[in-house]
Amino acid sequence: MADRREIRTIQPVAIIGLGALGRNLSVALVEHGYRLSAIYPGRTKRSRDAAALICAALGGRKAAERVRLCDSPQEAANGARTVFLTVPDDSIKRLASSLTWNPGQVVLHCSGSAGLAPLQDLVTQGVLCGCFHPLNTFPRLELQREPHSPDGGSRGDVPAASIAQVLEAVTTRFKETTFAITASDSELSAVLAGAAERIGAGSINVPA
Repeated sequence: MADRREIRTIQPVAIIGLGALGRNLSVALVEHGYRLSAIYPGRTKRSRDAAALICAALGGRKAAERVRLCDSPQEAANGARTVFLTVPDDSIKRLASSLTWNPGQVVLHCSGSAGLAPLQDLVTQGVLCGCFHPLNTFPRLELQREPHSPDGGSRGDVPAASIAQVLEAVTTRFKETTFAITASDSELSAVLAGAAERIGAGSINVPA
């Protein structure tokens, strides 16, 4: 299991992109003690609704008590030690290059085919970069709020049973997962291997 020093080196964490992997990863990280500071789900109403539900579902957990639903990728990246770019492969380089990063910040993508190439410009700026690629796919998490109240009031909270089912599904899925890890720094590679282990997954190191 990853020790607390490893956890501190990469948190707080932000997630940019909330497709199937982004949703599962955000839940898994929080459930295993990683502090999630921000989520940028994208611009579609569906993605933003999903992010709001995930924030609501995780809100009772200390690691997500201050998570922000952001209006831009830059807002999500600001203040995060580590940023996961869980976006389509052909968007990684453009997105990463469009944002302002600080030396020592950690930027990770989850593509299996790109290696460090999309983040190479960031590496030259002193940003720690890596690929954290799961070797299997993930289902898209769906949460539902309580139905409208009989008196026409607003929709209620996410049911506890729904949250429990999602957490169980995520935990099971990550136990079946191995991450291929490539990093610009050997220490980062070790930290990411520890992170994979902590969320219940395995890992293999892929040289840069």
